[in-house]
Amino acid sequence: MIDRLDDPRVPALPTHSHAVRVGNLVFIAGQVGIPLGEDHAPAGFADEVGVALDALDAVLETVGATRGTVLRTNCYLANIDQMPEFNAVYLARFGDLRPARTTTQARLAHGLRFEIDAVALCEPEHHQAPAKPAAA
Repeated sequence: MIDRLDDPRVPALPTHSHAVRVGNLVFIAGQVGIPLGEDHAPAGFADEVGVALDALDAVLETVGATRGTVLRTNCYLANIDQMPEFNAVYLARFGDLRPARTTTQARLAHGLRFEIDAVALCEPEHHQAPAKPAAA
């Protein structure tokens, strides 16, 4: 069974789900640094990365996962020269958890400077089949 999930704490887009869960694997769509209710990212790059990581945390929580169950991240920087600043924020969040990661430079939409997607394991209680409704 495939579950498509959205988190109300993260800006929604009509083109895709925040996450798709298959069994105990969760594929999290790219999260960006635009705060809910805003139309642009914060001025500072580190703040933009922080907002994107907050959005990732919100989606992880919704699907029953945590940073500790993230298997892989893909990180996209508009300017690869900002890698040291990005790494400082990333390591402050992930620390010794260190999931597999690919980081690349990319031209991002709307002038964004950072985007992250992830694959994680969700906790068993969050991927059980929903209970069947009682017979009428």
